[in-house]
Parts: sequence; C-alpha cells; structure tokens
Amino acid sequence: MDIIYCKMGTSGGVKEGPFEVALIEGAITESWQVDELKRIREVSRFLIPIGSCAVNGGIPAIKDIYPEIEVEKRVYQDLSVIHSVKAHPIDEYVRVDGYVRGCPMGERDLLELLTSLLLNTKPSFPE
Repeated sequence: MDIIYCKMGTSGGVKEGPFEVALIEGAITESWQVDELKRIREVSRFLIPIGSCAVNGGIPAIKDIYPEIEVEKRVYQDLSVIHSVKAHPIDEYVRVDGYVRGCPMGERDLLELLTSLLLNTKPSFPE
C-alpha cells in the first residue's frame, strides 16, 4: 500500500489520483477543504471518513451551535483571511463508502474495513 498524502507519514507519490481508497481524517472547517474533498471523491474508488472529527464533526463541531461570525470574532483579529465553514460530517459533502468511528479510531476497525473493501465483502465490526 502506498500512502500518497499524509501530514504524519508519506511514502511518496502525487495527490492527483486516481486512488483505490481515500481515507479522510479531521473535520472540514474551511471552504477550500470542501472543494478538495469533492475532487478526491471524484478520483477515488472508495472514500472513507476515519475518526470522530471526519465521521461526525467531532470537537470542531462544538462551534456550530453559535453563529459563525460570532465564533470567528472571538478567535481572529482579521476576519478578511477567514473562510471557515461549519464542521459537518464528511458525508454531508460527498458520498462515502463506510466509516471508521472513534477518537482515536480503532485500528482493528480500520483494518477490517480496508480488508472488506479489497475482498468485496461486508465488514464485521465488534459490538
């Protein structure tokens, strides 16, 4: 397996695709990330959000209970450089092919999902 893009570990390659499996971690919090996510979906056979932030918005979604501008004013001095969006689950932006929940996500769950995708079988997650 080649890891094409990962801030914490990379085995090289380019980010254009096509990709067999795209694992998306973290919440989408800026408008450019929505565009990048949609582009990745177009060139990926499977797209899987991994971890609570990608699956359901996680901690970044806490800010969503307040008006966006109110939150931004509390954090940033110069609002002209901010292009944030509410932290929704990944599946509100693109079609997904499965989920690996948890914070941190379960290693066994990730391996089970990847194996099932490659073998074209239904994943079996422990209760």
